[in-house]
Amino acid sequence: MDLGDIRAWDVAGLSTLQTTLAGRGDTLTDVQSKLQSIGQLPGWQGESVHAARQKFTVTADDLSDEIATISAVQELARQTEVAVEHLQAELKTLESDAASNQMTLHDDGQVTYSTDGKDADEIERLKRAELQIETAARALITQATDVDSDATAALRKAASGEITAGDATSTEDIKRTGREQGSLTTVPPAPRLTPLDAKEYWDALSPEQQNYVLAQHPGWVGNVDGIPATVRDQANRAMIPVERARLEAERKRLQDNIDDNLFGGTFTNEDAALWYVEEKLKDLEAVETTLGEVDPDTDRPRDLKLMLLDMTSGERGHAAVAIGDPDTADHVSVTTPGFGTTVDGSLGSMVTEASNLQKEAVRQLEYIGERDPKVATIAWIGYDTPNVTGPGNFDTARGGIDVASDSKADDAASDLANFYKGVDAASEASDPHITAMGHSYGSVVTSHALQESHGAGVDDAVFYGSPGLGDAGTVSTVNARTLGLDEGGAFVIENDGDAIADIGGFIGYGGDPTRTGDLVQLTADEGVDRTGIAREGGSGHADYPRSVKGPDNSEWLRMAGYNLASVLSDSGLEIREPQ
Repeated sequence: MDLGDIRAWDVAGLSTLQTTLAGRGDTLTDVQSKLQSIGQLPGWQGESVHAARQKFTVTADDLSDEIATISAVQELARQTEVAVEHLQAELKTLESDAASNQMTLHDDGQVTYSTDGKDADEIERLKRAELQIETAARALITQATDVDSDATAALRKAASGEITAGDATSTEDIKRTGREQGSLTTVPPAPRLTPLDAKEYWDALSPEQQNYVLAQHPGWVGNVDGIPATVRDQANRAMIPVERARLEAERKRLQDNIDDNLFGGTFTNEDAALWYVEEKLKDLEAVETTLGEVDPDTDRPRDLKLMLLDMTSGERGHAAVAIGDPDTADHVSVTTPGFGTTVDGSLGSMVTEASNLQKEAVRQLEYIGERDPKVATIAWIGYDTPNVTGPGNFDTARGGIDVASDSKADDAASDLANFYKGVDAASEASDPHITAMGHSYGSVVTSHALQESHGAGVDDAVFYGSPGLGDAGTVSTVNARTLGLDEGGAFVIENDGDAIADIGGFIGYGGDPTRTGDLVQLTADEGVDRTGIAREGGSGHADYPRSVKGPDNSEWLRMAGYNLASVLSDSGLEIREPQ
């Protein structure tokens, strides 16, 4: 199977087959109905009546199997037609994309093009286009091969008489049973797909197959980076009651075991496991509460998308919520928090902060003349942060050890980098402006994610309240280039009196990032911003993105929050520290 086969697939023939089979099925249904009526043999008495009735019944049953078989093939033809039409439409889009880039798309999915006379930036752009087109082509070929395999298997069953009506007796049940045996299968995404592969996997599915996945297997796609945010949101919301039921069952199992054990959970650690299950149930409750909140400015539900719901991979629950639509936004930020953050304790406040950040970024874009600006902000609690709370006597000490090293950042780096890449891959914007934001220990995680992935598709990064960027050497070894960003794309903000931001040099994070000229220093001091609004200054470690009440009782960000929004919006309105 290759792109040429997809192009040549006879959709009209599939449509004609459906019409023919529909007529054949109606005829057989009518014949079966009449046979069943005749088989009653009203008024016939005598020794041969039982045998005759049995013969009519056998004949009617044979027709039931044939009706089921026809219904199966008819449904197969219908679903195949839908799938093929979708594949052919996607292929036409790929061919158009290739032509617009002066590329040749070959039937095996490979792309060729000339680089003669093109500068380095243009060649880099072509390489990105080549990767996207080839990845999409591979996904189309994989999906077409799966459709062809399913269709072949179903037709073989029909030809060999393996499709039957089973126990169905009514005409509708017989046809339904047949349709079920003629349906195409939908395979889950392969493990460890790249975000771009995942995006193309989803796009290759027909709308009917996509609906099937969301209805029957939402867990396949909810946490897969590269799947569109709108899809992840629908899938993850569907998983909330599923996860709650699973955790409640696990809680009961652990509690029963503890109750039945003379020593409780002392020698089995089941009491500790129960504590974490209880915490995850609180996390789920926090997710539901956050999703149900209204925007105080409009009294309407917030436009939130649940892009991550993971209650299995870590000791604690993980979640990510987007304000706005990252799929259509031109500007997207992802904020990673630090020490002590949990879904239960922090998701609601992070979403509120992200919402205020989004509104400020929109305001700035409108100020510089952009019409209908589209901005999305994402609160990402996608890792087990260093934390001193826990069920054990040594959890406080363990949390202190964790926050004094970058081991948690190492563990989280690839997940965060893939999340960035997934936002980029799923975006419908031609070139979304993506900003990575890291607070406190989250800045260490953000730095690790960018360094290990050479930027992960991120355009700018802002580190605030940062104790360092996770480099064991000198602070000057971390800069825009080592983060995979363009020159001038890495920013740092520090409040007065932020003691946490000053300890990096003492615990191996590479030193205070505000003490290097390699990062753009933004102010957090009181002053008038470039749009003419007076902003309060910040102090301490926690209030960077937090708002204060303005003169009209609305929420206004402090200067640090204003600057965060300036980088997110790429408005050029940021205010830098005096040199």
